[in-house]
Amino acid sequence: MYISFLANPDSTFTAIATNMIKKEDNKAALIGIGFLTPDGLPNPEFATWKTRGQGAATTIAAAFDTRLESKSGAYLVDSVEATDKIAPHCSDPETAAKLWTITEEIIGEKFEL
Repeated sequence: MYISFLANPDSTFTAIATNMIKKEDNKAALIGIGFLTPDGLPNPEFATWKTRGQGAATTIAAAFDTRLESKSGAYLVDSVEATDKIAPHCSDPETAAKLWTITEEIIGEKFEL
């Protein structure tokens, strides 16, 4: 049985972003598009930012929520199943097959289902 859960952390300012803005070029670009304020902080006008704990909560729910045990996969937002919010192109079998093939080509390995 294959199981897949996508846990959307929404806008969470993580260590990845913190490390990314250490480069002045990156920081300037993110300020330029409004992602960061001029002083380099997450811009509240760009997104509703979550704390790291809030961002991680959905991943924890995907791992441990017993309500998901009977499912082979789900899309989660704010720690609850939100499969109805999946964009049509994200659940298209033809698109999934193309992505699978491209991924195998990139990593140089075939996976049989």
